[in-house]
Amino acid sequence: MKIIFALCLSLCVLGSLQTVAAKNLGKKSKDSKFMKLDADHDARLSLAEFMAGGGTADDFKALDTNHDGYLSEQEFNARKQK
Repeated sequence: MKIIFALCLSLCVLGSLQTVAAKNLGKKSKDSKFMKLDADHDARLSLAEFMAGGGTADDFKALDTNHDGYLSEQEFNARKQK
């Protein structure tokens, strides 16, 4: 009986992990444009990285709301709402 319980518990845990993994994969694919543009993998986009993806300097300046010369993922994703 204990073996059956342990097996059922294991299957439930594995099912939960698969659900979480699937949700995380969905997030990553949604943000993949940012990741692809981030050539140096520093979790921010420089003007050069942004323009390499087809963006303009004017768009970069408008999205860089904290004026640090880089776009965070949050700033980059804000372009979708504009």
